[in-house]
Formats: sequence, structure tokens, C-alpha cells
Amino acid sequence: ADTIVGGISEFASNNNGARPTALTAVDGSVELSGAAGTTPTTAKVPGSITVVKINFVPPNAIVQANSGYIGVRFEHSCDDTASTNPRATAVYYVIETSGDNKLECADG
Repeated sequence: ADTIVGGISEFASNNNGARPTALTAVDGSVELSGAAGTTPTTAKVPGSITVVKINFVPPNAIVQANSGYIGVRFEHSCDDTASTNPRATAVYYVIETSGDNKLECADG
């Protein structure tokens, strides 16, 4: 999840503060892209990790149930599930605990 958050930050730095609005993930490379005229950024994740765009909270069941998935929700922050914010991105991931998987979120 840290590399996705870093890629979002790099995208914003390279595009005058604009945030990405889409992603394409293939074999460990996650391309973050945005509106016309912006420059995409690529973040690297282990090939065993699946990165998906999500459009709702809580994240879909596959992100909640599997530590091998990262869910990216553009225009939302971790603590604001109702309204949109073009300057926010929530990155959801699961950590394994001794008793169960635990859903976490990092703001990008």
C-alpha cells in the first residue's frame, strides 16, 4: 500500500497537484493516470499483489477478505466515505493478524 500512496504523491507532484483518477495494474506495475494533459506515474508492487479500483465503502469483499489485494478509491479519504474530494485518495489493504484479517486504510 505504501508504494501506491507514494505513486499518488509522485503523480500529484508531477501534475501541479492534480490527483490520479484511474489505474491500470499488470504484473506488479500499477500505472496511475488522470485527466487529459497529465503525465502518468507507475508504482511497483509485488507480482502477487492485485490492485483494483473500488467505487464504494466498505471496499468490496475481495479486498476485505484477502491480504493479497489493495483497493484504491479515488476522490475519497479514509475517514470521509460520503462526499467526494478531488484531492483525496483512500488506499485499502488487509493485514493478517493472529485471529483474523484486519482492514486498514491509508490516505494517498
